[in-house]
Amino acid sequence: MDLTSDEVVPSQIVTNRGARFLRVLATDVPPVGYRVFEIRSGPGRGFSDAATLRGDVLENPRYRITVSGRGAITSWIDRQRGDRELARAIGGRAINDLGPAEGQLELENAGPVSVTVRAAAAGPLPHTTRITLIRGLDRIEMHNEIGQGFTNVPTWSFAFNLEAPDLWHEEVGAVIRAGLLADGGHYSPRNARYDWLTLNHFAALNDAGANRAGVTLSSADCAFMKLGNSSPRVLDTRTPQLSVLVGGQVDGPQLGIPRQGGDIRFVQRFALRSQGRFDAVEAMRFALEHQNPLVTGVVGGGKALPDKSFSALRLSNPNVLLWALKPAEEGIAHGAIARVWNLSTGPQRFSLALAAGVASAKQTTHIETDVADATVEGDVLSASAAPWQWLTFRLVPRGAGSLDGAAVQPTQRDVR
Repeated sequence: MDLTSDEVVPSQIVTNRGARFLRVLATDVPPVGYRVFEIRSGPGRGFSDAATLRGDVLENPRYRITVSGRGAITSWIDRQRGDRELARAIGGRAINDLGPAEGQLELENAGPVSVTVRAAAAGPLPHTTRITLIRGLDRIEMHNEIGQGFTNVPTWSFAFNLEAPDLWHEEVGAVIRAGLLADGGHYSPRNARYDWLTLNHFAALNDAGANRAGVTLSSADCAFMKLGNSSPRVLDTRTPQLSVLVGGQVDGPQLGIPRQGGDIRFVQRFALRSQGRFDAVEAMRFALEHQNPLVTGVVGGGKALPDKSFSALRLSNPNVLLWALKPAEEGIAHGAIARVWNLSTGPQRFSLALAAGVASAKQTTHIETDVADATVEGDVLSASAAPWQWLTFRLVPRGAGSLDGAAVQPTQRDVR
């Protein structure tokens, strides 16, 4: 039961690596806060399954995907955009594709919250893949686990049915277009290397032609990718394929850590969504939602915080993302540090409020050195960010202990 609405919500028992968990569909969880659910006895309300599996076709109201025994998605139909096919085989490899192999596909979990299929294959490296569709979300989740070390440079292929691919991806602290300066991109024509690009949180590949359809790829574990058939000296911007680096020594067998230091288990998680025009804010929000799942815990009682829902912070402008909220390096007695990122191409004004109210605030450097007083009006911080700008603030809340009196102790990440 959702205590805020007093309504039954979809839930199911799932098995994860041999252990049983309760999975609950938790929607509208307040930012930097919580929403409380209660387990009650009785049958509750019935819900249909989140998706259906017929043979090798997994389908929900948003997508219809075909999954091979090796865990590759060989067809991806976007049902919301005229049954547009988004998958394409390039070089014999499709989406989430480690390479040609025979494998076995089976249904692992099914219920009103999510449906998961499991594929197991012996090649080209022994691996298992779990692909999940979740009720009400435009997200395809892929959980890959490789069970063997390697000496080559394997990749996961993500090949898409886009005629004029246009790639945007996250560099360190920036979102950039993969193209040379002369072509409207952000890459230098000299003193640059073009084979392995930084993936970080996401890569978004759109069709720059008449059809503006595109996809966003979220990567929780892998940091580098190759665009098309790019080489160190040539950036291929015409082939709609991303090859995500599994691992290996890309600069030669004598460099780096041979055979990954003897490790034999590698977990690499991805998520996909379809989209219209590229939007950096939406792409980043999608990746952050995938890579930062809700943390669940048992309510321990107490009266310091509300018993149904709570939000510690409110940020007014959706183009400005909260990147961090943490105690100051000197301790919580010296305030809370809030870091924000304007992910739009224009300047943005925003306000930031704490549940306890902001008594005072300082703008700081990113290493938390105070720079100047920040504007606080009516217990709310007001500021402006330039295009793509990062800002950091030290916030002093009204009242003592307002940021460290949480009544929920995190125990297991499984609520969706």
